Amino acid sequence: MSKVFWQVSLSLDGFMEGPEGDLRETALFTDDDFEAYADEMLGSIGAMILGRKTYDLFVDHWPTATGWQAEQMNAIPKYVFSRKLKRSDWTNTTLYSELSSETIAEIKNSTNKDIAVFGSSALAASLVKMGVIDEFRMMITPFVIGSGTPAFRSDDVRLGLHLKEIRKGPSGMVSLFYERAENKI
Repeated sequence: MSKVFWQVSLSLDGFMEGPEGDLRETALFTDDDFEAYADEMLGSIGAMILGRKTYDLFVDHWPTATGWQAEQMNAIPKYVFSRKLKRSDWTNTTLYSELSSETIAEIKNSTNKDIAVFGSSALAASLVKMGVIDEFRMMITPFVIGSGTPAFRSDDVRLGLHLKEIRKGPSGMVSLFYERAENKI
């Protein structure tokens, strides 16, 4: 069965974006090692799950981008959860206005490859509560930004995680890959 992973870039102090949505030190920060990882990761996923804000960022870039990563991003089935979006012109995009465990099960059964959840902190918080995220991929950038949107937004869920892998990039980015531990804290 497919594994669902949440991938998020965040500052050293735990923010996905800075004040007023600034992404320079988080989601827009990259290095050669991250680009190699992105190629590998995009080749391994069979679907992606997005919230509206991440969808808006992606749809502003990927449909008109060129290159292998753009081809992958455009070809992969995308499942977007939003109460505001009513339609999408981005290839292979399905919109849902409500999140349910049944819908996530259908998405998981639609592919035998992994499923990526990118960014989307509010959606990810709901998926964590539902217990459907199997792996957490935290891309820690070498910045402290002081405030913004925290990666973990739910204070009523506690998780036990097991460190699976660490990757260090030449820029100072450190990627931490955690899987759910059998026992919650």
